[in-house]
Formats: sequence, structure tokens, C-alpha cells
Amino acid sequence: MPDYKDALPGWQNCFGLVFLFGINNVTLIFMKAAACLLVGLDVRSSAIARDAARLVFPKSVVTTFNTLEEALKCEPGSGFELLVLANPGDTDVFRAFEATDPSGLPRWAIVVLGAAPAIEGVETLSPPEWNEQLLVRVFRAVVAQHRLRRENERIRGDLRTIAHRISHDLRTPLGGILTAGEALKEMVSEQNPSSVELVKSLLESADEMDKLISRVSLLTGVSANPVSKRPVAMEEVVWAALQRLDRTILKKEALVTQPASWPEVMGVSSLLETIWWNLIANALQHGTKKVRLELGWSQNEREFLFWVCDNGDGVPPRIISNLFQPFHSLHCTNARKGLGLSIVQRLVELQGGYCRYEPNPQGGSCFYFALPCSESRAVLDKSKSL
Repeated sequence: MPDYKDALPGWQNCFGLVFLFGINNVTLIFMKAAACLLVGLDVRSSAIARDAARLVFPKSVVTTFNTLEEALKCEPGSGFELLVLANPGDTDVFRAFEATDPSGLPRWAIVVLGAAPAIEGVETLSPPEWNEQLLVRVFRAVVAQHRLRRENERIRGDLRTIAHRISHDLRTPLGGILTAGEALKEMVSEQNPSSVELVKSLLESADEMDKLISRVSLLTGVSANPVSKRPVAMEEVVWAALQRLDRTILKKEALVTQPASWPEVMGVSSLLETIWWNLIANALQHGTKKVRLELGWSQNEREFLFWVCDNGDGVPPRIISNLFQPFHSLHCTNARKGLGLSIVQRLVELQGGYCRYEPNPQGGSCFYFALPCSESRAVLDKSKSL
């Protein structure tokens, strides 16, 4: 195998592009802006690939490897690399897809000539489609997809770091503030009762900060590490959310009604509990004393619909359009400052659903969220719902 690194000492500073087309031979094209790997092509196919690559990335140079294993052992460049496999085994495709560069980001964008497993981001071409014009479009497309995939992985890594920092590094000093505040409250209560309200304000502010940390760390964590959906008994999730709000419900003297039974859905239990907690807490916060809350659900052929309705004052028409402000838009000057409903929307979207609001015909508000029905389950009898 030629030592291409000696021949091109500056190659690692170039944009890398690798095309893999077989198992018997591999040809590597180096260009000023890209490096391309070709594997197992006949003379005609190799010429087509070379011409297409040079149209997309001028000044390309070709070198040869024998196997995918050799390509994997090759030291990655600092730029993007595209790997195109011709009639590879499934194992080769997955190994190529999972390959990473020294920074831990995906190493190769991948094009397959022939059959391949269905993997998002891997482009597949059948041999009859093999021509220069198509390759030009495909090469450009897979490089663009690869850029997005790498950027997505980079952002996910940033979110994981932020979630960890928020959850651990902020909570530790905040815990100290809360502990010191409780001790200070006891001392002030004995020595200077008139100043107790100042300490209460401190504790309330710290408590609000703790809630904010919990919400943001949860959202960044699940966005960076999506959790697979599983069967969830909604009755257990609703019960857990109500238990967490038990003291508030008693303090508000709220009356909560719910159906006799709840369905089983496909989702993430912890996220669903957070959704219910936020919707119920929102109704309690904005409702009057002795507010009445109705929890319920219904189902059609496509989705489950869940709701929390109250008999409060309702939502002013001027802010309805921004109730479920997308979380990524909270930096806008006209965005609502509350995070609860934005987090609800994001958590529902992560499970394939959506949210909406409607005024309660009897007065008050109704907040809904929908989840797709599981294709593996029969549609439940609507008589089970309210």
C-alpha cells in the first residue's frame, strides 16, 4: 500500500472524503479540498467516480487500499470523510457507520453501491443508477448530511456537559444555601421574629432556583440522550404526579377528578410524570382556592388524547398563541418567561406527540397533550374514557 501520508504531508489539514466501493480493492482520491477512497471498482466505474469527485472537489488524487479493515486502521484526517461501500456485508456498513475520529465524532459519511441496511444518513445506489451526474449530487448530499450529523453529535455532547454541570455543580452550593437558610430561620425566629419574613424570602428564592435547575437539567439531559419508549401504565404515572403535588392540592383545597381507568401507552415514564406534574401544577398555581381539576383521556385510531381542565379564570386571549413557546425560542424578546409549558411541549414532542390549549366551555382552561397509539396494540374501547 502506498504511503500517502509521506506523499502528501499536508493531507491531514484538508477536508477528508472517503469513498468505499467493494472489498477487493480500495482506491483513495486526495484533493486539495478532499480525500476520497474508492474500493473494488472496475476501470469504467473508477473513471466515473474520479470525474464526479473532481467536479465536486477539484484536484483530487487517487490511491489504493485492499480492504475496509485497512481503511479503518488508516489515521483519520482532520476533516470530513465519506465512505461508499459496494455490495458490503451488513457488518461492514455498521462498522463504518460507527467509526469515529479522534474527537469522538462520526468519521465517515457513507454511500453504498448495492444493498445495505436501512440506516439514516447512509445513501444507497443500485448499480444501474451509477453515472457521473448522479454521483455529483450524491457526493454533495452525503457530505452535507455528514456535516449535520457531526454538528448534531457535537451539540448533544454540549448538552450532556451542560446537564451534568447544572445538575451537580449548581445543586451542591444551592444545597448549602438552603441548609444555611433553614438554620438562619430557626435562629431569627428565636432572637428577632420580625425578620423571619426576610429569611422566608431567601428560602423561597432558593427553592425556585432548585426547581429551575431540575427542569433545565432534565430537558438538556433527555435532549442529549433520548430514551427509548416502552409500555407505560398511565394510571401509575398520574398517581405519582398527584402524590408529588399532594401538599399543594390540600393547601388549595382543590378537587381533582379522574376516570376510573387509564390506558397503557408507549412512552417514557419519567417524562410523562413530569408532563402531568407541570400541567396539574400550572392549573393549581393559576386557579382560585377550591379549584376543580378534571383529568381525562380519549382515543381514536391514531392517538391518545390526555387533558387537564380547570374552572379558573382561563387564559387571556393575547397570550394564547405563545402558551407553548418552543423551548429553542425562549431567547426571543417576546417569549414568555415561564418554562413549564415549554418543557411540557418539548417532552411531548420527544415522544412523538403534540400539545394544545382550548378554553373550557364551562369556564376555565383545558390543556391537552397527544401521544401516538402503539401499532402493536389493538385500539382500546372508548367507553373506558370519560
